[in-house]
Amino acid sequence: MKFFNFGSLAQYKIQLAILGAVLSLLSFEIWRYNQEQKQKVLAEQQTKCQQQLDNAEHFVTDSQSLHALTLGVKTKNQRPLEQPGTTTPLKENQDVLLIYTTPHSLIPKEPRYENEFFDMLSKDWKNAPPPLWVSASPLDSGHALVYTACSPKPFPVPLQNLYEYFQRNDLRQAVPFGIEPF
Repeated sequence: MKFFNFGSLAQYKIQLAILGAVLSLLSFEIWRYNQEQKQKVLAEQQTKCQQQLDNAEHFVTDSQSLHALTLGVKTKNQRPLEQPGTTTPLKENQDVLLIYTTPHSLIPKEPRYENEFFDMLSKDWKNAPPPLWVSASPLDSGHALVYTACSPKPFPVPLQNLYEYFQRNDLRQAVPFGIEPF
């Protein structure tokens, strides 16, 4: 009576080796697919974030009041700027501009998307970072929760850094002869 068949044992080991190679190849293909999907999501988020940066830059450039703020210039007879939650009410998911006037990081260091573009935005800037178009919701104690394509999760910011993208001061400056438009 034979308990061990060495031929079937060798055949079993060969089948196991083939199965291991197939599983290894399959796991590599899954890993590669996941990496491609991750890169695709990062590219989409970077594009959306860049659009929010460009939109904010457009509004700041077109607004004398906001442009003066970002340059640190005080204009004479300037009324206070409209800031949601401070001078105007902040509504849920309101589109506003996030503007820092001092060196600061634009987005939090953690959590953030992992690539050079988002790494640059999360570092402290030598000067004030560029303005960013965001959606904000009120929080307590002088803060708002900010949603942006530049960060995977919303983050709190002080209300003093949020500005309406349309400033009535600019309309007053555009009206001739000092007539009050409202």
